[in-house]
Amino acid sequence: MLKLLAKVKKTRRLDSFRGEDSLLRSRVHCYVAIKSAARSTMKLPKGLKGKSVRVLRTYIHPWEIKPGDLIVLDTNESRAAVKKHVRTSVGKRAEVVFGSKNVTVGDFNSDGLKEYAIENAFLRSIISPDYGARILELWNLGTDKNELYGGNSYEPGGYIEIGGVEESLSRIGSPGDLWNASYRKRDVAGSDLGFEHNLKKKEGLKEVKSFFVLPDAPVLCQFSTFEYKPKKPKKKKRKIPETELEYVPRIFFAIGG
Repeated sequence: MLKLLAKVKKTRRLDSFRGEDSLLRSRVHCYVAIKSAARSTMKLPKGLKGKSVRVLRTYIHPWEIKPGDLIVLDTNESRAAVKKHVRTSVGKRAEVVFGSKNVTVGDFNSDGLKEYAIENAFLRSIISPDYGARILELWNLGTDKNELYGGNSYEPGGYIEIGGVEESLSRIGSPGDLWNASYRKRDVAGSDLGFEHNLKKKEGLKEVKSFFVLPDAPVLCQFSTFEYKPKKPKKKKRKIPETELEYVPRIFFAIGG
């Protein structure tokens, strides 16, 4: 889930009290302006930067918050800010040419960005075009559990906090041009949903991703293909440039209780 970084504009102390440890505390209303996402790897929804929200904080004396300080809004506060200032929808039927009727579009995880859901009687997958057209969540409808680790929640250790099914152009799976890129919707014959993305560091190279579910089985299929259309050399005798590609998909399963 998206967490927001905000700058304190003004504060108003509500009351003060001593806890069981005898330390003096104050409850403070903080009026803050949204500055960015709490981490650079996450994306701030359009229309949210600079918007004001009010949050409640409890501080121990003498470490009270003051105007100009930066604070991180927790999950519930961030969700409330998105709900207040970003126009989103959930469960709207997506327009697909070749796809099934089981594709919907909306903000399913309250991060202010658009996701697509594909489902059948057995499973539901949440796909984010703003994060590499990756499968963020894969829900087992029989157990009502997300079978993927992460699912756009924050975890320690850098970029891995997004989780799900991610791709990279590196053998070690480090961040690259795919895992966090914004993909455009594209109609792909024979699929329920498709996207495309022009790689920045590989001129003329485009990835096309397509997804579909089987109607009578717990099966979700993802296909990733690459189209290469390099620029023609100015001189006729020169060869068309070649390119090499290392493609590494990674799946983060949810294991444990």
